[in-house]
Amino acid sequence: MNRRINILYLDQPLNNRGDESAHRGIINWLNHNYPEAQIDIVFWDEKNENIREFIVESPQNSYVNIQAYKGAHFALIKGIKNPVFWRLHPTTRQLIKLIKQSDFVICSPGGVNLGGFQGWEHMAQIKIAQWLKKPTIYYGRSVGPFPTDTESQRLFLKLSKELLKKFTYLSVRDKVSSDTLSRLGISHSLTVDSAFLSDPDALLPPDIKNTIGDNYAVIVPNVLHWHYAFKKVSHESMLQFYTGLLSRLKKAYPGTRFVMLPQTYNEITRERKDYLFFKEIADHMNDSDVIAMPETLGSDIQQTIIRGAKFLIGSRYHSVVFAINQSTPFVALSYEHKIAGLADILGLTDCYIPIDGKSFASDTAIDSLIEQCISRVGIIDVKVMEKARQKAKTIAYERIADLKKIIM
Repeated sequence: MNRRINILYLDQPLNNRGDESAHRGIINWLNHNYPEAQIDIVFWDEKNENIREFIVESPQNSYVNIQAYKGAHFALIKGIKNPVFWRLHPTTRQLIKLIKQSDFVICSPGGVNLGGFQGWEHMAQIKIAQWLKKPTIYYGRSVGPFPTDTESQRLFLKLSKELLKKFTYLSVRDKVSSDTLSRLGISHSLTVDSAFLSDPDALLPPDIKNTIGDNYAVIVPNVLHWHYAFKKVSHESMLQFYTGLLSRLKKAYPGTRFVMLPQTYNEITRERKDYLFFKEIADHMNDSDVIAMPETLGSDIQQTIIRGAKFLIGSRYHSVVFAINQSTPFVALSYEHKIAGLADILGLTDCYIPIDGKSFASDTAIDSLIEQCISRVGIIDVKVMEKARQKAKTIAYERIADLKKIIM
């Protein structure tokens, strides 16, 4: 490069080991391919201890945590209709200053903020970059669905379409998101999760090796109360499902340990904290072969554990990504289209079971879902998984290379 390029990396989700791996994948790629670039990874009023878990050490990278003063959320959202609010508030002014200093803005890979979660703050941060006429890259996210039942939802869809059409480069990480954009008439590229850009090879500490042994499978539950589609599902129903599933697995695979790997960490609310739910499951099972691992295990360690597992049953998106990245057979509970969309891209349609609130509505429904999980385990062999892994990595590297045509 003939000049120093400034890249601003925006709205990185935290508190999740999968997002940690995806972040490291794309930032390491940027560091390698743009060794002279300055990369500012900008957060909005996050806890520093949560950011530390994600840091990719390099003199190129600067992790900036903007302090949100009183009224910041109000100004951020109101500025979508009237940018004068962004200019008036000290928090949004700081974000504006950082964006103005950048040559390119990249919105980090992540979930359906433009879609099911109706992420107005997410939308506002992107809109500031576009308002400042900065080349803006929306990379490897999921989008949709876009409900239109209320006036607020219809407005969100309208503004989302405006944003999506203005991106300098737009890619999504699953086929369902791609189909959604195609129906909206929005050009884009189809990629996979940027965690496939990494090849972790961590050594397991002796205490972890002793805890899990050599004969084990990985289970990644998800309490799902936090998700808009499962708010009416009771905690007791979720507990009944996972304890019932583990009881059946114990009978089907005698002598096997079942290791639960928390994807979330440092979460304040109980409904988002994997470890507390995993501990509740383990306590209910009262079985030394059912193990809730601590939430302190980083993404590299988790992938190494998954590599040695017989199989994985996961209802977290990145648990599925990790399984594919390690060629480990899996069964996924597809609570959101990003899981099904990824599996469909890779020809792994037999590896997931679509679920919704009705899946946990009765004892009969729960028993049926358990039986589906048991019947799916083992139908995909390691050779098929290795082929899917190679396809995922090929797509990941081909699509990220598109950025070389833009960032120059």
